[in-house]
Amino acid sequence: MHRTHYQQVTLSGRDVHQTLPATTSEKARGTLMDKDVREDQSHQTVVDCLWKLSRREVMFIISQLQFANYLCKGFSVEHAAGFPRPVDLKPENKHEGDFDVLVIHPRYGILAGEIKAIGENFSTVSMTPQQQADSIANRIKKACAQMQKSHEMLKYLVCDLPSPPMIHTVLMLPYVSSDQLHDVLRDPRNHQLKEALCRLVGADVTADPVPLCLTSDSVSDPGNWWQRLTEEHREDPAMTESLYLDLVSRFGGPATTVTVNCPVTPRLAHQAEIRTLGQGVAETARRFAPVDIVLHPKQVDLLNNSDQMVFITGPPGTGKTLVLVLKGLDWLRQEKHVHVLCSEPDGLAATHLIAAQLRSTADQNTGGKIHLETAEGFQTALSELEAAVQDGQLYILADEVCADRGFRQLCSELSSKLRALHVWAASLYKERKPACLTEYALTEPLRTPPNVVQEVKLSAYISHQSDVHSYTLPPGPPPTPGPPVESCFHDGPRHSTGATYDCMQCGRDIAKVLKDLGVGQPASAASSSLPVECSLRFQDVFILTHGQQLLESRPATSAMKLRPSGLLLGLREAGFPYTVLGDRDSTAIEAVATMSGPDRVVVAQSNAVSGLERPVVVWVQGDKESLDEDKGRLLAMSRTTAQLIWVRRPP
Repeated sequence: MHRTHYQQVTLSGRDVHQTLPATTSEKARGTLMDKDVREDQSHQTVVDCLWKLSRREVMFIISQLQFANYLCKGFSVEHAAGFPRPVDLKPENKHEGDFDVLVIHPRYGILAGEIKAIGENFSTVSMTPQQQADSIANRIKKACAQMQKSHEMLKYLVCDLPSPPMIHTVLMLPYVSSDQLHDVLRDPRNHQLKEALCRLVGADVTADPVPLCLTSDSVSDPGNWWQRLTEEHREDPAMTESLYLDLVSRFGGPATTVTVNCPVTPRLAHQAEIRTLGQGVAETARRFAPVDIVLHPKQVDLLNNSDQMVFITGPPGTGKTLVLVLKGLDWLRQEKHVHVLCSEPDGLAATHLIAAQLRSTADQNTGGKIHLETAEGFQTALSELEAAVQDGQLYILADEVCADRGFRQLCSELSSKLRALHVWAASLYKERKPACLTEYALTEPLRTPPNVVQEVKLSAYISHQSDVHSYTLPPGPPPTPGPPVESCFHDGPRHSTGATYDCMQCGRDIAKVLKDLGVGQPASAASSSLPVECSLRFQDVFILTHGQQLLESRPATSAMKLRPSGLLLGLREAGFPYTVLGDRDSTAIEAVATMSGPDRVVVAQSNAVSGLERPVVVWVQGDKESLDEDKGRLLAMSRTTAQLIWVRRPP
């Protein structure tokens, strides 16, 4: 969870929060600094690196643990008496600080890593090579002091154990290469610094400490670095399974506070404790789709624009639907009648969502009214809207506008007859713009985590066809990269030889991932003090495909009765309730859009839920690569505000 900063502004009678970029000004108090962003990114890089190692062997990793948060709650005086704690140290011995990253390993003991972000901005600042080397040396000097502090603190925290574990410290420089570090330490002026670093990383003072440090060379593939480190330190004879579990329960159990960064004032989220992946996914969704509205400056500028005829386009997750809702609220405050128009079936979900959000958010005392227009056919829609004209004025919102000429013709006809026509419409596809509307492109990700954006932007509709605008960088850092994309491969002895959608094992694999996230499960005793919203409900999950495969029941061989596809049978076997959503079932789509239906996983075609979002999305990829199938990457993947699960063909 990264540090972010917002400025409160008022739009459409509501307080919203505008993303602010980081600043280099030391005088701007209470703002996000460039160095904060670099520090967060360096920690993220190291955690991702260690995560790769943890996929190969068992280890417990915790980042940014404040000394004062260790064993700080839930203790009676008698229970705490036997445990050394930082809060019990005498004032003259107290150390304020944190462990950048701790690794508790069942064979090698405890490893404390000190991370420095030096080097990340060398390409953008004017510094000579010598100045760069001096800057690296200064950071290493500070790191050595902090590594010594971490070692002393850890030694104190485990001093009650009959056989304490080995404690190791390591320097982590994710943006400095091994060659750069060698050059710095070869400088005669840094002889004492090299000796201090050797002692702290566990190397002989005459040896080379660089291979034991994590540098940029090892970040993408840390295996060789880890091998060098473990060969140097060797296995710890004190580390038994019992001791390993004892250490994990001390540093990661409910008595130790585990907090994450929250946005800089004004705070958009509670001070969150995250102990499970499911809680992390739920918190990620709250950061990208918060109750308090967050906008980038481009959205704010657009809403302050006085244009009456606007066409908003851009890739998924850039806030197009949100802007339409805010514009509708502005019209309602002016006591206008707002017509939310569905121009094609693919826009039905977004239409219901916009209408529902306007109803729930609008001031009850306003004189404005909301009208849902779902008439099929150009002439019917035109007749109904013409009949709704009041004092020569007409206000229309339309999301996911249709591909055919109908909507463009509708706008053309109305604009030729009305002077006070206000139309704000949106679509992924820029070629759907009516001639009488002015185009505005929103291309900065707002509602989709970076880990998902990386997959969505590979869609041919963005990368090759250019039907959809490419993503651009947002003005400030994202709240978090989001959890890694989880892949379930349609491969192996238990999988059917047929299509992915008809494989029961694929359904079981999906169910296992959802269970690991805690979907539909009550909070555990260990997290009972956490907010209820930390848990994920069944209805927080979409299972999407781009074809009819999951939605059409297939005939059984004998009685020719219809039954669900194999994937849904596997899901049902695992006890997951689900609802299959038809793409033209307006009542069911409205219930899904407003989350007013039963608590069930929603199974649908990706186009049936356009404009909707969920914390967890499962995309079931088809068996043949095609441009049409690639649309699923564009439409389905982008529906998640946190966790993407990809059921796919083997690579």
